[in-house]
Amino acid sequence: MVKLYKLTGTGNHFLLIDLRDKRARKSVKEYFHRLSRKQIARKLCNPFQSVGADGLLFLENSQLADLKWDFYNADGSRAEMCGNAARCVGRYVLSLNKSCSHFTLETRAGVVGITLPLTKKYNFSDPAVVDIEMPKINIYEPNLTVKVGAK
Repeated sequence: MVKLYKLTGTGNHFLLIDLRDKRARKSVKEYFHRLSRKQIARKLCNPFQSVGADGLLFLENSQLADLKWDFYNADGSRAEMCGNAARCVGRYVLSLNKSCSHFTLETRAGVVGITLPLTKKYNFSDPAVVDIEMPKINIYEPNLTVKVGAK
């Protein structure tokens, strides 16, 4: 059996599969056989084939941070970072460990810090308030011209 969590953050819906446990990795491999993660995301995020969502997060152990995600959009493309998805991961971590107030998350955009305010009792139907430290973006130019549309 594969444990699949559906999380919501500011109107976006995400599916999460926690692969930090060896048994969970084995279950995913057995259930999805030879499907790639891209194919799994497209299948599970499609509301006509499964529960539907904006993206699929595979949560894993990391050598650079406390946790790592491998994040796929509903169309199967890989995503670097999403603030709403990070909020959902923060809420998921808090549901597992109520005393966790800060952790780091390895993303394709870099390592981000997530701080969970522990000053109130959480009703898990309430929206989460999570502070996310975004990585600095360096474009190597003081000004960047971006063309939009055909002009």
